Amino acid sequence: GYQLQHDFKLALQIPLIRQETDHISVVPGYDEFLISSEGLGDVVVTGHYEYLSNEQYSVWVSGGISFPTGSIDEQGDTPRAAGDQQLPYTMQLGSGTFDLPLEIGYRNKGDYPFSVSLSARIRTGSNDRDYRLGNNYELNGKYNFVLNETSTLFTGAEISYADSIHGQDDEITVGGAFPYPAGITNPDLYGGTKVRLYAGLNYTATDWLNIQINGSKPVYQNLNGPQPKELWRFGFQLSTLF
Repeated sequence: GYQLQHDFKLALQIPLIRQETDHISVVPGYDEFLISSEGLGDVVVTGHYEYLSNEQYSVWVSGGISFPTGSIDEQGDTPRAAGDQQLPYTMQLGSGTFDLPLEIGYRNKGDYPFSVSLSARIRTGSNDRDYRLGNNYELNGKYNFVLNETSTLFTGAEISYADSIHGQDDEITVGGAFPYPAGITNPDLYGGTKVRLYAGLNYTATDWLNIQINGSKPVYQNLNGPQPKELWRFGFQLSTLF
C-alpha cells in the first residue's frame, strides 16, 4: 500500500497460492488421494478513502478491481479418469473474471474502539470456461481491547453470504444421468451463509514490525446443499510500515 494523501491510500495485492486437499474415494486405485495447485492468484488493485475523519471516529469507503491473473486451468490426477484432468473449482487459483471488491466502514476511536464494515466482491461476466463464481458479501463487527502501547486484543463476529456458481465447467462433468462425479463438481453446491466468531492479538514488536495472530470458529452454517463445512481458521500475519 502507498499513502498518497492523509485520507487516501492505494493498495496492490499479489497473492502467491499453494493449496492441497485430501480425499477419500470408492473408486479402485483412488481409495485415498491428494490434489494440489500452486501459483499466482488474482492481482487486486484498490483505493481506500476516509471521507469523514476526526478524533472520535472515521468513515471510509474502498473499491477497486481484481484482474483474472490466476489460472483456472489447473490439472491433477482424480478418480474421474487415469492421468491428469481439469481440477474442480475449489482448486483453481483465480476466478477467470474481472471482479470488483467494495467496502464501506465505520470506526470509533474513543475509549471503546470498535469498527463495523460491509464488504462485497462482485463478479462480472463469465470466464473462458463458461462459468462465474458467486458474489460474496460480508458484514463484520470488531471490538478492540487496548492492553498497552504495543498490544491490542480484538474480538468480533462476521456474517458472510456467497452465491452459488453460475454456469459450469463441462470438463469436470461426466456423461449419463449423474453428470457430477463428486459434490465439488456441482456448481449449485457452492456458497451459502456463515456466521463466525473470531479473536486475535495485534503486537507492535518494533517501530517497523507488527505481528498479528487470529483464529475464528463458525457458529452457524446454512450451506447450499451438501458440501464440506468449515471447522475453524487460523491466521498469522507480519506487516511493516515505512
